[in-house]
Amino acid sequence: MAMALGYGEHFYQVLKYFHVENIALIIQEGDEMSMSYGVDIRGSFIKHGITIVQTVSLPYGYSKDMLTSACDTLKRSNVRYFIISTQAYMTSSIYTDFGLCGLVGPEYVWLGVQNIFSDKTAYLDLGYIQFNTPLSLAATNLSFYQQIYPQIDSIHLNGMSISSIISNLQNNFGNFDCIMTMLLGFDKLVKSNLEYTAEKLAAGQLRDKTNYTLFQSVNIQD
Repeated sequence: MAMALGYGEHFYQVLKYFHVENIALIIQEGDEMSMSYGVDIRGSFIKHGITIVQTVSLPYGYSKDMLTSACDTLKRSNVRYFIISTQAYMTSSIYTDFGLCGLVGPEYVWLGVQNIFSDKTAYLDLGYIQFNTPLSLAATNLSFYQQIYPQIDSIHLNGMSISSIISNLQNNFGNFDCIMTMLLGFDKLVKSNLEYTAEKLAAGQLRDKTNYTLFQSVNIQD
């Protein structure tokens, strides 16, 4: 997974590999973070020529009628790849509910930012790819997970088990992007005016010069 890119670019790498041209996007209505991810994903896909055939917006606590309508809409779209852009507490319920209405199975692929953790989805988890970790084992209650970790734990690297390394890496990609975006934004601020010194920044004297626009259009160069 490439670092210092939006989730849209991460998703694109997988879709490109499998020659996917059409997807559906499920967004949490009224949630700023989820909608921002949606904007990022949409922008990347437009740039790369991937068509978002259908966008479904569902609020937290959506009704049964809303779910039925959304399921029918996605079935009519004839799309096999779905991307969930919601908060963690909603991702599991969406994946479970859409699975129960027939949209999870060998013919479908689901991708998302958050983990799924509901016991109800244990038999469905292998159809979901999480993009928050380098290695995502979403189905923590499946027997294969319980069998493989003792085997991984038997291998040690510099006194640290491989499974511990995997666990510690779980959020590193997201954390790396977040920290570097913040640092690059601050670097841009300091370089914009000779009077904006690092000392003033550290002392909190430049707070009135910072807002979300400072961190837009920053990227880590190779």
